[in-house]
Amino acid sequence: MNFKTNEIRHIFLDFFKNKNHEIISGNNIIPKNDDTLLFINAGMNQFKNIFLGKEKPVFKRITTLQNCLRTGGKHNDFNHVGYTNYHHTFFEMLGNFSFNDYSKEEAILFAWELMTNKKWFNIDPQKLWITVHVGDVETYQIWKKILNNKLKNNIFFLGSNNNIYENENFWQMGEIGPCGFCTEIFYQHTKNHDSNISPSVFLKKKCVEIWNIVFMQFYKNKNNTLNPLTSFSIDTGMGLERISSVLQKVKSSYEIDIFKEIINEIYNTFTIKNNNQTSIKIIADHIRSASFIIANGVLPSNEGRGYVVRRIIRRALRHGHILGIKDLFFYKIVPVLIRSMQGNNKILINKQKEIEKTIYEEEKQFFITLENGIKVLNKALNKLKNNTLNGAIIFQLYDTFGFPVDLTEEICKEKKIKIDHEGFIQCMNLQKSRSKKFKKNYFTNIENIPPVIKSKFIGYNNLSTNSKIIYISSQGKQKKTITSPDHASIILNQTTFFGESSGQIGDKGTIYNKTGIFEVYTTTKQLYSIVHFGKIIKGHLNTDDNVIAKVHCKTRRKIQANHSATHLLHSSLRYIINDQIFQKGSFIDQDHLRFDFNYYKKISLKKIFNIEKLVNKYIQKNILVEETFMELKQAKKLGVLSLFESKYSNQVRVLSIGSYSKELCGGTHVLRTGEIGYFKIIAEQNVSSGIRRIEAVTGDAAIQYNQKQESMIQEIKTIFCTNTENIIKNIKSVLNNNAILEKKLQYLNKKNELTIYKDIVNEIKKIGKYKILIKNFTDKDILLKNQLIQSLRNIKNNFIMIFTYLNQNKLSITVTISNNLLDQQNALTIFKKIICDTTIKGGGSKKIACGGGKNTKDIKKVLFNIQQWKEKIIKE
Repeated sequence: MNFKTNEIRHIFLDFFKNKNHEIISGNNIIPKNDDTLLFINAGMNQFKNIFLGKEKPVFKRITTLQNCLRTGGKHNDFNHVGYTNYHHTFFEMLGNFSFNDYSKEEAILFAWELMTNKKWFNIDPQKLWITVHVGDVETYQIWKKILNNKLKNNIFFLGSNNNIYENENFWQMGEIGPCGFCTEIFYQHTKNHDSNISPSVFLKKKCVEIWNIVFMQFYKNKNNTLNPLTSFSIDTGMGLERISSVLQKVKSSYEIDIFKEIINEIYNTFTIKNNNQTSIKIIADHIRSASFIIANGVLPSNEGRGYVVRRIIRRALRHGHILGIKDLFFYKIVPVLIRSMQGNNKILINKQKEIEKTIYEEEKQFFITLENGIKVLNKALNKLKNNTLNGAIIFQLYDTFGFPVDLTEEICKEKKIKIDHEGFIQCMNLQKSRSKKFKKNYFTNIENIPPVIKSKFIGYNNLSTNSKIIYISSQGKQKKTITSPDHASIILNQTTFFGESSGQIGDKGTIYNKTGIFEVYTTTKQLYSIVHFGKIIKGHLNTDDNVIAKVHCKTRRKIQANHSATHLLHSSLRYIINDQIFQKGSFIDQDHLRFDFNYYKKISLKKIFNIEKLVNKYIQKNILVEETFMELKQAKKLGVLSLFESKYSNQVRVLSIGSYSKELCGGTHVLRTGEIGYFKIIAEQNVSSGIRRIEAVTGDAAIQYNQKQESMIQEIKTIFCTNTENIIKNIKSVLNNNAILEKKLQYLNKKNELTIYKDIVNEIKKIGKYKILIKNFTDKDILLKNQLIQSLRNIKNNFIMIFTYLNQNKLSITVTISNNLLDQQNALTIFKKIICDTTIKGGGSKKIACGGGKNTKDIKKVLFNIQQWKEKIIKE
């Protein structure tokens, strides 16, 4: 019987349902509350806390079908895909689990029955081979009993008792934690077993692993000792694609029905010039992983999960290039993928347009990069002398052409060329040091502040405080005293001034006492200090002086309103657009806010209005804004939003706006959202690949923006003599009339040009066998010059044209000849004769020569030279 892949899914789940297992849906491939994984990579991931003893199972027996992705970490199949018959980035994992219920024997009996029973998969038992850990005699005895000694030679002991952990037949969750022996089932494609080769070589070369049964029975301690677990669990996994290849009697999972449909579509739709099977496999595999990742809300970007999907798409595009596909193609495979994945395509159907659009946009922007990068790389590879690609070339490809380093590595690997990693890193570090050197720093005159100089920020709830000056710097030197009008930097033991960070600018204000006043232009953080940069505008101040530090109240309140509005904007974007949107940068000052985030396309005006509406709804609710300090681990566990690629201390500040927004943030904020007043988006634009930016204003600035827009509308109404209801209609009418008039004008101009063209053609003089046109162009008909050169030279035979153009500032000359005269006449030679004894410069070829100059008096000599040349032609 030849099973279809969709049938195999159902047969597996039905079998274990008959064995009293509860069918549980697989998890989303994006793990929740587990920052150790980028993607779900095994069926057991969703039961991790049960195995760790942190949760109690709802059901003791469970069976699942889990979508998995393996592109990094411990389980990384990315570099094997396409080069082997069975590795995939995306695959479906069939599994059955027991939590302190059935034993090893029952688990093995289930597997054997499903595999060999005629009612189920009906696989020939002689084709199945079993591996058992050398230390797991119990499992060996169970298999021996089940196989009735007839197939006992089909059982292999693997591993070593000296180090039981260093073997595939011992499974462990981590360096410490739940672990246990496992037994694997292999299927032999070939007919005979060569007893002369070792079991491991035989299994690797002649067989395919189809099922792994893990017995979770120990807890591994730090000292590598094993203690029995109080509860015994079973965790099994079988790749759907692999078992499908067995049941469909093919020797590669790329030959099963779902892949056949995708691969046939690639052949039928696109022109394949190079039938590279590795490239075909990679494209067929990668369209699955890319589509499922995007369907689960991840967009291409330069970090984290976004980088994985970007890397997958770009690798597929590169292999399309190898096949000779010259146009955008990858997004066009999505419909056939959805058809082929029958039984596991619901999320793909729901997100089809988004998947296609995302891949199309990524493909479009990378297409030129790929073309240019491969040309430069191939040129460099052709010049190699020591079979190693120089790090400087890798960096040039990356920095100048935007060509990914991993793609360079893969191309070199295919050609068996080494790459200079160290040289590349050196170039990267050199670039970083250059960037730091040329980066503008507002505090260029501050020397390195000693780490012992520390100040405390107490400005979340206060705007002024009594402080003490502990450090003064001016003109790059530490000072004890500063006097008006010195520019300087001051550090206080404690301050209410916020130092620039979290996207928020530093505070302004004053530091003063009876002897002097210091105006603070801005504030920044350096090491453990908060530095106030500004100018002493009156008197003098000394180190150790007691002073009052007072933040500019109105400015701070505007900044706080904008910062809190940024958090509400972030929350609204995730709610309305995509819950995988994350902050990629921000800038907040008293005038406006700027928020960068990962997204691949322009946001429609309708959605912009919906975002504004939701933010203003939060503002109107006057929600309390609360801060909480907690451990970073706890914040991650609670799913608090943050730039987790940034560095945080163990103790973090969580800023909560009701249940709508929870983010790590060190900035200053309003006490209640009502203080923001009003929120208005003023711009939405693309910043870089996969990154968009929203700019907005709040409070009075938002009202002023709306009033300015209203004033413009009123002015437009006055200009077009219309009212608000008809303004669009009237503008369209005027533009339409203008378009009609423009067409009429073009027609008249063309008619006029035709008349001028005929008049010019009538000026052609026949001198002997030559047809000669000498013409001076004015500003009015200068546009005709190039048209005449192209048309007359190609149409007319024995033709020589000399064109001059003169205005108040410029003199130019053009000489051109028809194609049939190239053996007799030379445009450049004629041109040189015409400009003889003038200041005109130029050059050209046999066909055409031109030049010019700013000395308009040269025209007399040019005309004289033309006449001399003409007379010579007449004599000849």
